[in-house]
Order: sequence, then C-alpha cells, then structure tokens
Amino acid sequence: MPVNITPTDVFPAVVQEAADGDNVSQATRTNIIQEYADADNYLRNRNINAIGGDFYLDLPGFQRVGGTVEWAWNDDTNTTIANWGLLQNVVQAVAPPDEVLVWQVPKFHVGVGTVITAVTLSLNGAGGPGGAHGGVPVVMPRMRVITINQSSGQRTVEATATEPGALGSYEGWHDLAATGLTINPAFSVQTTYVEVRGEGNTNSLADALLLEHIRVTMTAP
Repeated sequence: MPVNITPTDVFPAVVQEAADGDNVSQATRTNIIQEYADADNYLRNRNINAIGGDFYLDLPGFQRVGGTVEWAWNDDTNTTIANWGLLQNVVQAVAPPDEVLVWQVPKFHVGVGTVITAVTLSLNGAGGPGGAHGGVPVVMPRMRVITINQSSGQRTVEATATEPGALGSYEGWHDLAATGLTINPAFSVQTTYVEVRGEGNTNSLADALLLEHIRVTMTAP
C-alpha cells in the first residue's frame, strides 16, 4: 500500500555547515553527504501517493539537439524582468529548422494517482529586440511532450502543440499548451521531456522570439 509522508515522520538531524571561511572537517563533510543520502533513501522507500500543482522548468537548463547555436539567455537587451528569457538569436532558412531545445521534467518518486495533465509554454514572437515580423513565418514554433519508457526505451510523442498562423496574437505574450495529458511521472516508469522548436524560413526574424517559462501541471486525485 502507498505510504504518505506525514508531519510525524522523522528525518535525520540536519548537520550545520561551518561559517564561510572556516575549515570543514572530513567527518562533518561525511555527515552532510549522509544527511542528503538518508533523505533520498527515505523518499525512495516510500510510495508517495499523490502530488498536485504547478512547477516551472529552468529555462537556461536546456539541451540543444542538432543545428547550430541559435538561442541565448536574454537579460540585457530589455529593461523589464517580464522580457527576460530565452531569445532565438539565429533563424534558419531550412524548413523545418533542424535545431530543437529539450528540457527534462524532473523524475518524481510517486505512486498511483498523480499525473502530468498539461505542459504550457509562455512565448512572445516579438518579445525581443528584433522587431515585428513582415508576415507570418513559414515555420512557426512548436512544442512536443515526449516520454521514454524506463524499461523498454520506447519513445512516445504524447502531445504536439504548434503555434497557429495568426501574427497578431503571436507578437504578444501568450501560451502554447498541451492539455488533456495523462502522463505518469513516477521515477520507475518513464522519463518525460519537453521539446521546443523555434520559428524559421521565410518571414522569420533573429532576436524576435522570446520564451519566458515552461509550466508543468500535475494533478492529484
């Protein structure tokens, strides 16, 4: 049967690190490492019944697949924090662009009941300093949610969301969402990835498309 973590559960005592500049003994380092190991084993040995809510993927933590380096962290061309994010600073003439960005969704030690129900990408086609498009890019941004089975290695595209060809809405902050998902995020079952492709080909612009965040929604029964 699943075991829920409760307020009465006891974790190993926390070992305080020495103040900045002080030496830390080998025994203290060992205890600190053991503290993390014990906490991790505690979670691994319990089948947490359910987790619900939203969390955000760290945008700078992407992996690049194929193509050339097209994206950079934008933190100096705009003055408001709302315009910080990943900026597509190179566009390709090929259709479709052969580079995608990939984020791994953290693996959870959870059991039955919890599912990933939605993945939402916040983006702005004119969020960077590249300006407004003269027309709808031939290749519009696309997001895919992909799982890889831990046992068989089978790769499954769970959902695909492609930006519609409406320039007005594209050049403002909006969401591109994959909804209606029923993905089991359990550590032992499968690994989940979010793949994003930018704009490209005719009418695409460098330094225009900006990604602000990726939100993963998990629902508990």
